Amino acid sequence: MARLEMQKVRIAVPRNEARELFALLHNFSKFELAETADDSLTRSSLEHFEHHHVAAELDTTLSFLAAYHKPGFFSALFEGARVHTNIRDIEETAREYDSRSVIHAVQEIQKKLNENEAADKELEKEAHVLFAWSRLSAPLETIRDTQYARMLPVRGSVRSLDTLRAALADEPLVELQTVDESAILIACHKSVEKNVEHIIRENELEIAELPQYGETAHAASLRVEKSREALALERKEYEASAKTIADKELSNLKKVADFALWQKQEIDAAAERPHTAYTAIVDGWVPVRHVAILTELLQKAIPTAALEKRTPLENEETPIELKNSGVFNAFETITRLYGVPSHKDLDPTPFLSVFFFLFFGFCLSDTGYGAILMTLTGIVLLKYKVEPGMKQLLTTLFFGGVGAFFFGILFGGYLGVSPAQIHPALVPLQLFDPINNPLPVFYLALVFGAIHVAFGIILDIVRNVQNGNTLGGLMDNVPWLTMFVTFGAMILAMIGFFPSSINTAVNTHWGSVAIGLAVIIMITKGRHGNGIPGKITTGVLSLYDGVGYFADILSYSRLLALGLATGALGFSINLIGGFIGGDTLGISTVFMVLILIFGHTLNIVLSTLGAFINSSRLQFVEFFSKFLQGTGRPFAAFKKQERNVIILPDTRM
Repeated sequence: MARLEMQKVRIAVPRNEARELFALLHNFSKFELAETADDSLTRSSLEHFEHHHVAAELDTTLSFLAAYHKPGFFSALFEGARVHTNIRDIEETAREYDSRSVIHAVQEIQKKLNENEAADKELEKEAHVLFAWSRLSAPLETIRDTQYARMLPVRGSVRSLDTLRAALADEPLVELQTVDESAILIACHKSVEKNVEHIIRENELEIAELPQYGETAHAASLRVEKSREALALERKEYEASAKTIADKELSNLKKVADFALWQKQEIDAAAERPHTAYTAIVDGWVPVRHVAILTELLQKAIPTAALEKRTPLENEETPIELKNSGVFNAFETITRLYGVPSHKDLDPTPFLSVFFFLFFGFCLSDTGYGAILMTLTGIVLLKYKVEPGMKQLLTTLFFGGVGAFFFGILFGGYLGVSPAQIHPALVPLQLFDPINNPLPVFYLALVFGAIHVAFGIILDIVRNVQNGNTLGGLMDNVPWLTMFVTFGAMILAMIGFFPSSINTAVNTHWGSVAIGLAVIIMITKGRHGNGIPGKITTGVLSLYDGVGYFADILSYSRLLALGLATGALGFSINLIGGFIGGDTLGISTVFMVLILIFGHTLNIVLSTLGAFINSSRLQFVEFFSKFLQGTGRPFAAFKKQERNVIILPDTRM
C-alpha cells in the first residue's frame, strides 16, 4: 500500500573505505542509520575536529554576510534565500573556490567592526558624562581636589538634588554650584567631606568621575561627537565592503558551507561506527523496494562491501515511510501532522484525501475565495522551489481551493454577492442556500459525517483482516455498520425516499431490526469480558458506543457553521463597503475599496485557517479513532540537508 515495507540490513566495508560508504549513503538518501548492538565490536571516538572548525567558520561567515545581502521578499519567504544548484556544481565549487581568503577577509571586517563598536560605546559613555557638565565654563582638569578642598561632581534626580541642597544649606564649609537641573558641583573642606559623602549616598546620588581634559566639557563634547562621526563613516566603509563581498561571494559560500556540512556528517558517522580490526560495520533500515538498488550501487562503488539482510532485534521499532503517488501525495502533510501510522495500521492518506477535499470546500464554500487560493498557491508552486513539506501543504491548499470553488457554485458563494446579481445563468447551479435555508445544508453535513464515520469502521475491518484478526474485525464492526444502514434507511423512509411499500416495511420493522442488532452487539462485544458477569456487563456497556457515534456525526455540523460564517462575513463586508461608498467626489469610494480589499483578505485568511484546522480535526478525532491504533516512528534517512542550497537535477551531459 502507501506505507513502504522496510528491511533492516548490515553493511560491512574495509575500515579505510568507511568514509566512501557514507558518501554513497548520503547520495542514496534512502538509508536510515541504526544503532549496532554488538558487544564484540569496537567503538572509537572522534579524534580529529578540523572539519568541525571549517564548517563552523563557514556558517559564521554566512550568518554575518546574510545581514548585508537582501534577497527578494518572496524568494526569502518561500525558498529561504537558498541557491539553486546541483551536486556537480557544488562539488566543483568546493574543489576550486578559494573560500579561505573570503573567510579571512570577512573575519578582518568583523574584527574592525567590533573594534569600531567598542570604541563608539566608550565615546558614547564619555558623551553621556560630559553632557550634564557642558555648562561648566572652567576646563575639566581644574575641577580636582586640592590640599584642603574636595571637589564632588554630583548627578541625580531633581528631587534628590533639592533634598541635598536643603541638607547642606547651613554648612559653612560647603559651596554648591548648579550646573544643570540634574547636576551640581560641590566644593567642600576636607574636614566635612565624609559627612557630605554620607548625605550624597543617603539621597542615592552619583558622584561622577570627570575626565581630566585641558578643555571645557562643552569643547570635549564637540570633540567626542566628531570622533563618533568619524567612527560612523569608518563603519559605513566596513559595511560597504561586507556588502560587496556578500553580493559577490555569498552564492559560492552557501554551496561550500553545505558541502562542508555533508563532509562533517560523513566523517563523524564513519569515525564513530563500530568496527573490527579491519572492517567497519553499518546497520540501518532501507525500503525493501530499494535494497536491490543499494546492493548494485555498493558493488560498483565499493566492490569489497558486503550487504546482509538482518532480522530486527526484539522490541526494535521499525521506521515508517509513506509513499503516495499523484494527488494523494499532497495530503501526506495531514497524516504527518497527526503522526505516521504504526506498522500494524493502514496508511490513511488515500482515504482522508477525498474527505479532506470535501470538508475544506464545504467550510470555505466560496467560488471567489477558492479561485484566489488556487491562484496564489499555484503561482508559488510553479515559480518557487519550496521544501517538500511546504510543497505538500501548498498543494493541499490548492486542492482545497478547488473544492471551495465548486462548493461555492453549489452554495451560491461569490465573495458575498448573490448569484442573481452576477449573472442569471448562475442561479440554476445553486443547489443549496445556507443563509436563507440552512437545514438542507445541515442534513448534508450530517450525511457526510455518517459516511465518514462508517468508512472509518470499514477500514478497521480491513486493518483487522490484514493483521490476521478477520473474525474479530467482523464481529466488532459489522453489527454497528448494519445499525448505521438501518437508521439511514429509517430516515429515508420517513421522508418518503423509497417506494411506498418499502417505506411502510421499513417504518414497521426498523425497531425490531435495531433491537436485534443491539442484542448481537452485546453478544459480540461481550466476548471480551471475563466470566459470565463480566461478559454481560461488557456487552451492555458497549451499547454506549452508540452515543459516541451519534456525537461524532453531530460534530460534522461544524461544516455548516464555518460555511455560514464565510458567506455571512463576506456579505457583511460588502454591506459595510456599500454604506461608505457612493459620494460624488470619490473619496468615500476609495475608502470603500480599501474596506473591501482589507475585509475580504481578512475573511479569506481566517476562513482558510478555520477550514484547514476543522477539516483536519474531523480526520484526527472522528475518522482516525475508528481504525488507527497508534503512531509509529518516522523514517529518518541519512541524506544531504539543503540548508543553503536547493539541489536541482544536473542537465549537463
